[in-house]
Amino acid sequence: MASSEGKRVVVVAVDDSEFASKAFKFYVDDVKKDGDYVFLLHVPDSLDLSLGSPTTADKALRELKANVEAIEKKYTQEMENHGCNGRFKTAHGKPGEVICDIAKHEKAELIVVGTRGLGVVRRTFLGSVSDYIVQHAHVPVLVCRH
Repeated sequence: MASSEGKRVVVVAVDDSEFASKAFKFYVDDVKKDGDYVFLLHVPDSLDLSLGSPTTADKALRELKANVEAIEKKYTQEMENHGCNGRFKTAHGKPGEVICDIAKHEKAELIVVGTRGLGVVRRTFLGSVSDYIVQHAHVPVLVCRH
């Protein structure tokens, strides 16, 4: 892994959605600078393993692991294709909080995130990761809406 020392660190939040793919594409096409260190961050949905049998829980964990591995493989390849220097990380917790915390810890200068474009009512009840990040991040946040 290359070091991020002395470079602009950019956190790009990714998952398996088309919104994350478009946000990453926007970053590489319109925002990326030579020398950027890209920190691809994936925060998978949490699982409630208490509601099922051990067999069901094991299956859910295997599916989650396979999904995370597929996302990592996809974005690692995308970074290589676009000449990005950086790394992929998976973290657990509430996505907005985790993204803000890791961006701060990694001394990021920018956070890039996609948005699903929830309506006002759904966003009010479900909350929005991008809204949380905009409100709590210590650095500029680029919310890519498509």
